Amino acid sequence: MADPVRVAVVGSGYFGRFHADHYSRNERAELVAVIDTDEGRARAVAGEFGGEASSDHRTIIGRVDAASVAVPTPLHYDVASELIGAGIHVLVEKPLTDSVESGRKLADLAASRQAILQVGHIERFSSAYRTLAKIITDPLAPGMHATPVVTPHVITVGREHPNHNYVEIAQGKPLIMRGLANYGAEWNKVSTTVRDVLIYNIPIYQQAFGSALKGAAFVFDLGALCIAHLGDLSHPLTPEQIKAFGKVDVAMIPIGGTFTMPPDTAREVLGQLKPKIAIPMHYRENISLLGMFLTGFPNRRLPSHTLVVSKNALPAQTEIVVLTPYGMRDYR
Repeated sequence: MADPVRVAVVGSGYFGRFHADHYSRNERAELVAVIDTDEGRARAVAGEFGGEASSDHRTIIGRVDAASVAVPTPLHYDVASELIGAGIHVLVEKPLTDSVESGRKLADLAASRQAILQVGHIERFSSAYRTLAKIITDPLAPGMHATPVVTPHVITVGREHPNHNYVEIAQGKPLIMRGLANYGAEWNKVSTTVRDVLIYNIPIYQQAFGSALKGAAFVFDLGALCIAHLGDLSHPLTPEQIKAFGKVDVAMIPIGGTFTMPPDTAREVLGQLKPKIAIPMHYRENISLLGMFLTGFPNRRLPSHTLVVSKNALPAQTEIVVLTPYGMRDYR
């Protein structure tokens, strides 16, 4: 096999860290250095993914074949032009530069130096920019709320009960993933990828009038974003379950108490998973349960049943978002 390409990452912020991560896992690349004007941050990323840390991008000249430039946009031209001028191939995070004129100058320089200049469009291949799997989880039988018209690719079922397993709601021929087998008597392992979404389940316990029953929570891993539906979870999580969930960005969490955990236990689970967004469910619009769950957490109520989420817009700490059920008005 040919020698690996010697690479460096200039800029170790949000996107630069991704570049370092992928280089470190690519057997065709050797991560030589991580550069950032904040040398402490450079050391942290280099310590995680390899290579040396430095605060000056000029230190890699003559030592690498290629570099990713992930510094703030106004600095793209200055940093990239110095590296290209030294004969280093460069991948620049989008946008190429902060003006058409400087972008053309950079392209001309790369051509004159016979260097490869590539604009990073990795987000073009992100799940957020493609038609992802349309997923319904624990579909509710008609009668309690307005029934929407849905055409999902996948339906997941975490409890074998009409309030959770009414798969007939869907049009078309969706893939049905059941977290339980033998009519709910046994757990059924699910782990598969549909349209770039990794879907897997985690065994949990739910309850019915004081008796513990087997149930399933589902995790939907989009790569850049991870969403968990906790089903009818009725208890704090074990260390094994916390590890199985992984890093959860958005958690749909039951708070009802009768068939699920009550608000105080749900708050404990929030402390275990530490999602950035929590969406309460299974409380039948009971304002008192909702109030107990919300106390002390940043929260907001939406007059809609939909929420658009992106990785870059996640809050710094857990925020509870209360949705209005489909077909209903805000019940406050």
